Amino acid sequence: MTERVDQERLRSAGPMLPPRTSASARARWLSAAVLVPVGLWLVWQGGWLFAGGVALVAVLMAFEWTRLVHGAGVLTVFYLHALIAVLSIGAVAAGEPVLGFLVVAVGVALAAFVARLTHREPAWSVIGIVYTTVPLICMVWIRAHGEYGLEVVVSLLFVIWATDTGAYFAGKAIGGPKLVPKVSPSKTWAGLAGGIFWAGVIGATAAYVADFRPIVVFAALGASLAVVAQVGDIAESAVKRHFHAKDTSGFIPGHGGVLDRFDGLMFAALAVAVLLFARQGMT
Repeated sequence: MTERVDQERLRSAGPMLPPRTSASARARWLSAAVLVPVGLWLVWQGGWLFAGGVALVAVLMAFEWTRLVHGAGVLTVFYLHALIAVLSIGAVAAGEPVLGFLVVAVGVALAAFVARLTHREPAWSVIGIVYTTVPLICMVWIRAHGEYGLEVVVSLLFVIWATDTGAYFAGKAIGGPKLVPKVSPSKTWAGLAGGIFWAGVIGATAAYVADFRPIVVFAALGASLAVVAQVGDIAESAVKRHFHAKDTSGFIPGHGGVLDRFDGLMFAALAVAVLLFARQGMT
């Protein structure tokens, strides 16, 4: 018996979660107060403990993605997606990044085959595995990268948090023209500018604390990552809008889903990994 989902019924159901209220805004900050210290502690520990935390995030993302694009219920494609993520992250944590990417490549082909067998759209399964797994592999690889892996990951996290916070407050205070009204009506150009500014400040601060020079280069890098993170946020919003969903889940009170919380970080982590890889190749 094959798994079937009435996509039209799901899409016509409207947002999966109600609009955010002042109560959910308080929950948003409370969630951050819990998750930020836990996340920083895992990054500090590094090794298999950090990889385990990343793997847990990957499994939650796999669940959210398959529910978003394939419908409610626990699906075969979810189990496969989660397995690919865990195995590839484990390979990178064991010091075998090439094997990790090979697992992803094989998994993508297998996921497309399984999706077609179970009457799902293969393209969305493939996109989901690449979108959720590759950036998380990069996070584990960055943390284990040289003597500055810890500093780079912590700086990256603070840059993303500064981007989100700066964009939120600048958008609220200034308002003005919308950035991409058809995809994410709440985003404004003022919010983008605020996010870029504070990400640049954090980039410069991180460079000063870690004794990286020249500071202006890292300020520019932080500002650039803010733009990359916003692109990631918009991309995830576009997928949700396509499937008529407000949030990917309710796992994180006030934030929605894990994908909702980490959308900008996913793109930024990939960008940082590419930069580190390119620098490694030049030295």
